Amino acid sequence: GYQVFSLGFGADFGLPAKILSEKFQAGKVRKIIEGQQPTKIKINNDGVIFHSPINGDELFLGPKESIKIQEKLGADIIFNFDECPPPLANYEYVKKSLQRTHNWAKICLKEKSIRLGSGQAKQAIFGIIQGSEFKDLRQESAEFLNSLEFDGFGIGGDLWRDKQGTKKILNWFMPILNERKPRHMLGVGYLKNIEDIIKAGIDTFDCTVPTHYARRGIV
Repeated sequence: GYQVFSLGFGADFGLPAKILSEKFQAGKVRKIIEGQQPTKIKINNDGVIFHSPINGDELFLGPKESIKIQEKLGADIIFNFDECPPPLANYEYVKKSLQRTHNWAKICLKEKSIRLGSGQAKQAIFGIIQGSEFKDLRQESAEFLNSLEFDGFGIGGDLWRDKQGTKKILNWFMPILNERKPRHMLGVGYLKNIEDIIKAGIDTFDCTVPTHYARRGIV
């Protein structure tokens, strides 16, 4: 689901990550409105249409396709297909995006159940909480996903523009989640964030920072 952002609005606005760069943070202008589409991909209620970087062929990825791919990869933990909303999206865009992600979550669970019944290996499936920096949408997402039969939760989207922002947003919805199920933070791994997210109840997290730093000789 992250590629929906990175190949879409991320590419359009030059956002290499879900975190706003300093030049965007200065004004925090939310330029992306409900119904707006990225230049190179198309998002609809069924899924996302991409184009092959090799030959330009049209490719479709939706919740059912996502589950099948993750099963074939043999991952121990898989995630529902979601739209990671860009940090420049306004409230109306994020609300519509959240409804789409929640519908996809139900489809993913159903697809996983069907395939498990046909002899597929057991894999844990996590539901991804979205809602950007909007308190009511984050809480709505947490309540909805908590009501479904997910094995755990993924925390996604743009909520770590600054240290205090991360902690504040997590505090909005973490108490809603079943504490007996693991919580995984998607794409967070800076040292300045790790202490806060663990204290907030995050169990596991992932980030490209270690390999990114090593590859460029930063550390």
